[in-house]
Amino acid sequence: MKKLGILKLAILLVIARTAVCAQEIIEKSDPALGVRIFALKKVPGVGVNQGLMKLDHITWRVSPLIYQKLDGTAKQAAMKIELAGPMNGGFTNAPLIVNIDGDIKTVPISEWTNLNTLFGNDVSAIISLRDESFREIAGAKELYLTIVLEGTPERYTVRLTADKLAAFGAMLSKYDELEPKRTATN
Repeated sequence: MKKLGILKLAILLVIARTAVCAQEIIEKSDPALGVRIFALKKVPGVGVNQGLMKLDHITWRVSPLIYQKLDGTAKQAAMKIELAGPMNGGFTNAPLIVNIDGDIKTVPISEWTNLNTLFGNDVSAIISLRDESFREIAGAKELYLTIVLEGTPERYTVRLTADKLAAFGAMLSKYDELEPKRTATN
């Protein structure tokens, strides 16, 4: 019986270690901008089939970012969204609809970066997150992101998987370690 308990503990440790390694955080400094940037070392994509054919496959990459002034006086959380695949245009002012555990919010995005490739479009945006929004996403049980293109019926939706949400949790822990520390007023 004792050996079975030790075996279970060893398996849990291996699983936990794998999860931590999957969310390794890297740090880069940009002296020209005066910031340190914290990001996930590897951001795997989440594939979504948007149509009836295999060619209609869209890959989403959603990851948390943290910016901190080099002097430690300010920090900012952000969410980077990247889509790749055969998409129609119209991303210029396309809003992002965020569904966190059934609570729906619309985030206006004024600038999507668009790159036309041989196989379709690559679009991306970086969205600044307020402290409470970052904590909401990191603590979510279920999260859906939807982009609705203006003037068309086109929409792109992804459900963030448990590992993606765990990555936001890992970055939140790093965010809380950084200066300035969170107080009752911020």
